[in-house]
Amino acid sequence: MLLLMHCAGSMTEGPGKRPSTCMLYSEDIFSTVREGPRPRSIHPPLPPPKAICLARPFCVCMGLIDPGVETEETERQPLSPRVESLDGATIGLYDNGKPAAEPLLTAVQEKLEARYPGAEFEWYHVPFLNDIKDEDVQADVVEWAKGVDTAIGAIGDCGSCTKFLAWGVEKIEDAGTPGVGLLDEGFELDYQSNAIERGRPLRYETTPVRCETTDLERVREEVTDEVVDGIVDELVRPLSEKERPEPVAQ
Repeated sequence: MLLLMHCAGSMTEGPGKRPSTCMLYSEDIFSTVREGPRPRSIHPPLPPPKAICLARPFCVCMGLIDPGVETEETERQPLSPRVESLDGATIGLYDNGKPAAEPLLTAVQEKLEARYPGAEFEWYHVPFLNDIKDEDVQADVVEWAKGVDTAIGAIGDCGSCTKFLAWGVEKIEDAGTPGVGLLDEGFELDYQSNAIERGRPLRYETTPVRCETTDLERVREEVTDEVVDGIVDELVRPLSEKERPEPVAQ
């Protein structure tokens, strides 16, 4: 089994300093989430094979640890059913406030408008960067998402922004609307780990658009047909067994 240990310390602690808690994930990443006190010995001279620290470069805590401790498990939540097609759909565009979010979503909208002339688009702009932490903003996102058929959120291009993009996509899913997050290619693992923490196998698509990019012409070139194909697939592909609600016991 592959165990992923997420050392959840603050950025200010710096390399070589131990954060206060660790999170443990199994290879079956959407089945179990456990959180508890950091084990006493988590600094082997060399990390064992397949041990991955999700908080690098801000800690050196890397190792396989014993999950046999009393912990709380995050209840797994299903995803909302996907739409059959984007043709004629109202597509939500969720801007999390990062500089690259608006140009990226603009370029995606242009590509989708060319493919699906009957589609309509509704934007949501987070008032301030990462303001999704505010419960009132979360409620606003849910209400907005109820008015669209499906939604695309951007952008995860740094650690905290990727975390709160996952929060935003989760709120879209809370509204019963299928959502997908768009990420800088370097932050895929961050998004996955935060999706695990939220208890949902949130969907995403990576893009070559880099952190803080605001040049719309450059972004248009980077949002290729292949990127758009991937976004569309995440929005329309039927749910897998792990993404669907668990069967009700008879």
